[in-house]
Amino acid sequence: MITIKLLSECPLSDAVSAWNKGFEDYFSSSQMTVDQFTHRLGKEDLSPSYSFVAYCEEEPVGLILNGIKTMNGKKWAWNGGTSVAPSHRKSGVASKLMKESMDVYEREGVEIASLEAFSVNEKAIRLYEKYGYKIIDHLLFLELKGRRKEDLFQDANKNAYSIEYGLPKDIGKLVLYNDSIPWQTQWQHIRDGESLVVKDSSENVLGYALYRRVFNGEGNLQSIILYQCECDRHIHNKEEVLKYMINYVFQANESIHRMTYNLPESNHSLVDILQEAGFKKVYTPNGTLLEQVFMTSKK
Repeated sequence: MITIKLLSECPLSDAVSAWNKGFEDYFSSSQMTVDQFTHRLGKEDLSPSYSFVAYCEEEPVGLILNGIKTMNGKKWAWNGGTSVAPSHRKSGVASKLMKESMDVYEREGVEIASLEAFSVNEKAIRLYEKYGYKIIDHLLFLELKGRRKEDLFQDANKNAYSIEYGLPKDIGKLVLYNDSIPWQTQWQHIRDGESLVVKDSSENVLGYALYRRVFNGEGNLQSIILYQCECDRHIHNKEEVLKYMINYVFQANESIHRMTYNLPESNHSLVDILQEAGFKKVYTPNGTLLEQVFMTSKK
């Protein structure tokens, strides 16, 4: 018999066990220790009070992680992972976990529910569609290892623009901030991140970027991760401004790892610019394309 319990009422070790069982045959390595699991809950604002563990008798066999918070004036919910042990798949465990989550979303007055799933995980996508989710975009992971190409902006008038560097919270105040993006790339979740805002000579905001630089133990730059890069859609020089921002985000010319995280495929101009600069799609060690679907359900 399957019973569903709030994660807040369960031992953390049970939740981690359920997670690791459910992802032991996943497309990419997702195994976690209790410490790593706890860190992820805090980092991504996932709440034990909104998450559930599925038990078969006393054995943890399934888990769903949820976060609920108000972002940019809207109450969002995020499914941060649904896992079911291989031995208990096709027995309704995932549906029970989803139903409990949907009930919580309704009680909490959630306006938008979102999640991501690997594009190749068709079974999971069908399950989410059954509960009202729809695919609204595809999310790309692009990378460039080593030295980048020369200045992408060399033919433009750099004096026409200025840049203001800041913190992630600074872009959340912008009128053109795009809040219709995945939970993990919203500014509230980019710890140790940085932002830049591009303005024209009249101080009009033309675009912004959100990114994070990663340093090794010796303090040397190791990688740069781009989470957002958006332009005012009404300007005529959108591509030029995007190139300008990309140059400053990835300005280091040394041999480092540059990557995007959950980059919306619908941002066609940016995708084209990055691929022109030599960025390639990322594959898992077993050859699976690392690409997700972004799904939402509006209540």
